[in-house]
Amino acid sequence: MSEVKVNKLSPRSGTTVTIGDSGDTINVAGNTTITTTDNSDTLKLVSTDADASRGPVLVLHRDSGSPADNDVIGELQFAADSDAASETNFALLIGTALDVSHGSESGELDIQTRLAGTGRSRIKMNSTETIINDNSVNLDFRVESDGNANMFFVDGGNNGVGIGTSTLDAQVHILKTDSGALLDANADNLFLEDNTTGMTIGSSNTGEGHIRFSDSDDADVGAIGYFHSDNYMNFRADGAEVFRISDAGLHIGGTADANALDDYEEGTWTPTTNIGYANVYHAFYVKIGRLVFVHMYVQTNAGPGDSSQATSVSGLPFAAASGDIVSNNNIVQGLNQDVYSEIGGSSFSQRDRSDGTAITRSEYGSKYQKVSMTYYTDS
Repeated sequence: MSEVKVNKLSPRSGTTVTIGDSGDTINVAGNTTITTTDNSDTLKLVSTDADASRGPVLVLHRDSGSPADNDVIGELQFAADSDAASETNFALLIGTALDVSHGSESGELDIQTRLAGTGRSRIKMNSTETIINDNSVNLDFRVESDGNANMFFVDGGNNGVGIGTSTLDAQVHILKTDSGALLDANADNLFLEDNTTGMTIGSSNTGEGHIRFSDSDDADVGAIGYFHSDNYMNFRADGAEVFRISDAGLHIGGTADANALDDYEEGTWTPTTNIGYANVYHAFYVKIGRLVFVHMYVQTNAGPGDSSQATSVSGLPFAAASGDIVSNNNIVQGLNQDVYSEIGGSSFSQRDRSDGTAITRSEYGSKYQKVSMTYYTDS
């Protein structure tokens, strides 16, 4: 073995100093330091090989006679002096052989930085996972996009996640535009925020979509579900369906036709009478399913002289069902009779409840009248 000791090795300008031949091994004693006195490259590896698939290679090889799992196999340390002139590693790359079993080897790379005087793992990558902030310290994590500095943000101190924001108003806050919306501080774990906000649950055209509510006793104590095969939405409580919505309407307590509430409507109607109205102050109706409620407040014209012709009112918004019984309340100014209404189709007449005698036009002339009644329709 030859040995050469020199204090300085300086090539002439434009020349190259070659150390060893291809395949040679050069042993460097421990604690060897390469020092530079300026800010130029301290060490450069250059390859002149024409193979474009491979460049200069720096290998840290732990050549152990007894390799074992979890051996540290190499470190790149980034060191500087502290203000106390103490050499300090401010950042490290640490490689570890997690499993040295031949054919199933696995390793780990740990990127560390120093935080408050202690080295902390920032990103750790191994065969099963990539871990950020493995030491569980108060460190935030942020991913920028082209137009948002906080496209993804993890608040390490408050244990929250933001998408589009670093100012979290809930444990998970997804922000597109600041809406100024207020939150219930005691209830909101997820906050979707925009001027117009939406959420889509996508399923196949034969599948189902669900929002479920659970507790410690039941994984499905309540739910809202949409069933695409039959195109209906149902609401469940305590594990049972309470009501269902489809193009057939609202079904409550069951899915039979008798459970269907298939219509709701409000509006006004125009009453007409064989006496004539001096004023129609209001006339409105509410229809729920087949049940119709109507009300009118009117003032009649002066009654004609004949006393035999019964009064009649027409223009009801829906024709009454055949044989319907009417729930009725009539108030007629100055008429000392208990009056009820008798409906036929879209018209009704009014009679004395005591004997069924029809109220005549002359009796109703120049009267203020309020009528409220409820009836069934076939439509």
